[in-house]
Amino acid sequence: MKAREYQLSELPTVVREFCSHIHPGMGIGFSGSLGSGKTTFIKELVSQLGSSEEVTSPTYTLEHIYSAAAPYQRIHHWDLYRVSAAPMELFETLHDVSQPLTLVEWAENAPELLDHLELVVNFSITSATSRHIQATTRQMK
Repeated sequence: MKAREYQLSELPTVVREFCSHIHPGMGIGFSGSLGSGKTTFIKELVSQLGSSEEVTSPTYTLEHIYSAAAPYQRIHHWDLYRVSAAPMELFETLHDVSQPLTLVEWAENAPELLDHLELVVNFSITSATSRHIQATTRQMK
């Protein structure tokens, strides 16, 4: 997915394009400042992958699990905003091939985690109604 700026009203289209670049079993990190659109993007992503569940940021619980349509029958959503190291359970989720998709907000807060993610998506605020997104493929260890 190419880096691009988008209007918030274009989010469904941007997420649809993003979906064409992901696959079951991926670990995806999301980085950016507060309010840059990480959780909003994940809400739309989880919805487009067939979940009707309410998506909220798991800042205090660290993880939410959502049901979704095949092939992403289960989506793990982590939030590392309050931590300085990734919990061991997160590494287990990333390396369990039966886990269809793992999404990690604030991935940059646990640098040791970055080598275990296939994709890192960076968000930045360009205006009150637009964001910049850049997805970077990572070499996993």
